Amino acid sequence: MIAAISKLCIRGIFSLSDAVVVIDIGNTTIHAGLYCNGEILDPIRIGYKKKFQAINEFQHFSGWLNSHRNNGAVSNIAICSVVPSFTDYITSLYHDITVFTVHSGLPLGIELPYTPVESFGADRLANLAALRKWYGYPSVVIDVGSALTCDLLDAQGNFAGGMIFPGPGLCLKSLHEQTAQLPQVDLDEPHPEWGFSTESSIRSGVYKGFTCMIKSLIDDARSQLQADSIRSVATGGWSMLLQPFLPEVDHFDEYLTLKGIGEIFSLVKNRS
Repeated sequence: MIAAISKLCIRGIFSLSDAVVVIDIGNTTIHAGLYCNGEILDPIRIGYKKKFQAINEFQHFSGWLNSHRNNGAVSNIAICSVVPSFTDYITSLYHDITVFTVHSGLPLGIELPYTPVESFGADRLANLAALRKWYGYPSVVIDVGSALTCDLLDAQGNFAGGMIFPGPGLCLKSLHEQTAQLPQVDLDEPHPEWGFSTESSIRSGVYKGFTCMIKSLIDDARSQLQADSIRSVATGGWSMLLQPFLPEVDHFDEYLTLKGIGEIFSLVKNRS
């Protein structure tokens, strides 16, 4: 991938001086990539269940980052995090690089009537920034991760309400841990049909439940925004598994949050 990036630079598609490392730190997954001109290059994903596992995985991340540093592609890091301790950890590793952190107090031109405003998730803010920039408004973004978040932009491009639900992984974990006999089940493949075993019934319930929920959310978003038509965008790791069963969603953008982090960094940098 480093060689491919170098070729893009030679062809004039982008300059390494414009690139920024973007990192999305979630509760169970860390995504990162090299952002430039609306594109995410050389993305990596680190999954973990406990914090110490993530720190061990940072060895892989450090190698990835150092390869870009040696190539001259890294002068800034932009982080969106829901785990403050990981933000502090990354910041402590790279004293020679400017680390920019996404938060709801930044001047982005998006009205955010939320109480308290500082509690609005950085990942949700990144999604809104990317939604506004590349997909327009009125619109709805549905992020299916550890939690499922659904956020609206009105016809003026301002925040118009949101919802938060437990994500598929939390539902599976809760079924196992809060019951005496239900097993732990992984959603390693789609299972939209009715089940004929406990495991397949759980898979079917989660798939059917979340696809129906997302369809309903899009309909409700249209009503809330009082618009005949809106743009719907889905992101998050689980959304890719649900994609074949959600023709109602206009766009699936795996890297929407990372793009939003890069866009926020660019907006703030240009205004400073």
